[in-house]
Amino acid sequence: MAKIRPLNYFLPSQTAGYFFQLAGIVANTVHGGIYESGFIYEYVTRMRVMLHDGSIKVIDDEKDLRFWRTSFGLLGLIIGLEFELVQRPKLQVYTVPERELANWSEAEFWRYINVDAAANVPPSTPGLAAPTGFQAAASGEFFLNFGLDDLLGSSMLCVATRTGENATLPGIPTDAPADVVAQYEKLMQHMVVVKDDGLEPYGTAARKMGAPPLQFSVEAGNSSFSIALGPGGLPVPLNVLLEDAGTFLEGDSIPLDLLSRGLSAASLQQAPGLMEYLRKRVNDGFWLTESPAALISAWFLTPDKAFQAMDFLRSQQHASLKRQKQGENHFIWNQPAEFRFLTVGDKAELQVVSPGLHFNSEFLSFPDVSGDSQSWKRAFKKVQKILGG
Repeated sequence: MAKIRPLNYFLPSQTAGYFFQLAGIVANTVHGGIYESGFIYEYVTRMRVMLHDGSIKVIDDEKDLRFWRTSFGLLGLIIGLEFELVQRPKLQVYTVPERELANWSEAEFWRYINVDAAANVPPSTPGLAAPTGFQAAASGEFFLNFGLDDLLGSSMLCVATRTGENATLPGIPTDAPADVVAQYEKLMQHMVVVKDDGLEPYGTAARKMGAPPLQFSVEAGNSSFSIALGPGGLPVPLNVLLEDAGTFLEGDSIPLDLLSRGLSAASLQQAPGLMEYLRKRVNDGFWLTESPAALISAWFLTPDKAFQAMDFLRSQQHASLKRQKQGENHFIWNQPAEFRFLTVGDKAELQVVSPGLHFNSEFLSFPDVSGDSQSWKRAFKKVQKILGG
């Protein structure tokens, strides 16, 4: 990114953060949230690979690339990649403000997507409920918090981008900062805590292990300290703290439902700050540098099933909170629902979904807060059975 960002070049699609290894992305089905783009592997034009006998080969014929994209490591090791790039002279990264929905309904669900977030979803999309908006956003990563439904109602937030002639939001930068190359270097040298290894530069940890553990940052203010998730302050590993919390709370009388509600709400509250941190420094469309050790499962659905998918997940989250209040020690959902839209091409032989517009439904949670491993597996399986068919 330090080489291409100053020239306003980008991948046609990109993930939320830097914490994926490129070979792993291309060998699997990793996507961004850009409405008119699909899986990252679709934009690979050449590969350098190592075959089973140790020989090195360059793959550049489209017929061969179709087999290597999303090959899951079955053909060999991917050791080098060439990507198609696109030029975006203007880019705005921003959060669509979190809003409590007037009610939990399909119309309100789509109102936030289409009007608040200006999603570039065609009005002719099956199942899309009125009203429609301006379709000005290039990407959107949506979050739904169901943890406070009984108190405040469901709330939604979106991390979005706009490009080109649509990048007109006032007060939001459109260019790369003048010192963007130096900022990338600072990011790579930022110290993080790696389990069993102690402090390491972010770049070293990322190259060895993929995503470093998400950190707490403690930043001194004029009269107090503020605690935020993300880089920039005293590194304390969130993953380790959550594991310790799970061990401490097991079998205890502390209300786990309150902890779960708080974790879910905090994820939405921290998103604007995490986005702003990288926007000020590099403004490259990414907004995360580190990832928590959360359980996550994703399913690709046709857009007409979008609301039904989120409605079912909502019912499961409510049920888990209710059972906890009744004194049952079991898994509680403790993270928001997440979803994106993407347009999948026809670029791989082992492609997991058909070409076209898809609604990507994601559900995630921290496993170490409540219940045992079998408890969360049962909860995930129940949702997967409905969303995955």
